[in-house]
Amino acid sequence: MELLLPGGRTLNDVFQIQLEEARKKAGRDEPLDGFTAALSVLPHPAPSVEVAALSGLTEAEVADICSDLAPGIRLAGEGIGFADEDFEEFIRTIAASHLPDVRSSRRSASFNGTTSINMPPCTWPRLCMPQAEAGNS
Repeated sequence: MELLLPGGRTLNDVFQIQLEEARKKAGRDEPLDGFTAALSVLPHPAPSVEVAALSGLTEAEVADICSDLAPGIRLAGEGIGFADEDFEEFIRTIAASHLPDVRSSRRSASFNGTTSINMPPCTWPRLCMPQAEAGNS
């Protein structure tokens, strides 16, 4: 890909800068790690209440992160999605290492009854099984 900005930045460099700015606003890595992992496994547009439940965040924190990651993230009504395929691929790539944490959160949310939503039996292969198995389905 051709370099986009003076100083030789690629599109992924621009996305990384945006993500680091959002991390600074959050004050720690965990909120963004959970958000990106949850968003990468849910069908889109992903309901913000489900992103919040899977990531361990409040709906207000999810809304703040969406705002921080705009225009790459689109918030339409109660649904969250990606503005384009380039940003989606970037988020999915960085979220890959955090998928086990989200899977673990989802299992806990399903059985402990403490979430504000009723999470049905797992129907999303990327969320229910390890990545190696998900590729075989």
